[in-house]
Amino acid sequence: MKEFLYSYEYRFLYVLGLRSLIIVSVMLCVVICDRYHKIQKFRLMDRMQCIRPVSICLFRNGDKILVSTSFDSTKQDYFCRPLGGGIEFGESSQEAMLREVREELGLEIENLKLLEVIENIFIYEGNQGHEVVFVYDAEFVDKSCYDKEVLTYYESSITTEFTAKWLSLADMQQQNIRLVPEGLTRLLFASLK
Repeated sequence: MKEFLYSYEYRFLYVLGLRSLIIVSVMLCVVICDRYHKIQKFRLMDRMQCIRPVSICLFRNGDKILVSTSFDSTKQDYFCRPLGGGIEFGESSQEAMLREVREELGLEIENLKLLEVIENIFIYEGNQGHEVVFVYDAEFVDKSCYDKEVLTYYESSITTEFTAKWLSLADMQQQNIRLVPEGLTRLLFASLK
């Protein structure tokens, strides 16, 4: 037996066994990694291909509404949107609107009224988006908000501070800023008549 352990046959079998073990391990790693990447790809696709429910609010100050402006670098396009955000699972659109204003502005609102629901299919930064937008009208409890030109708000999901300002439809047109979601301009024109 001792002579077999030092023989070429044993060394050959030992090396062959190690190589086989290494090859099987590498193949197993490749299969696991491949499945992991496929799962991640499907998760990303699911995230990109879902319809997102959103609540926004038209806080009005005369002929102006409170909006946040942004820029789409792919389209080279400025746009603005009323404040609001995503509706969480198990939350009504009204609850989401109240929560978003509390979280972002630290303010309370009153006279919350659903105006319309708009389906919004759009392209932003080269990616397609799809939202169902619950459009509300409301008033700030703290009336001093209407005297400020700019309100600062905080988006906790990306830990960033933003500003919102009061703009009229004429201001938006003059500054070449689109109001989104599409259909909101029509709703505002109808309410001004």
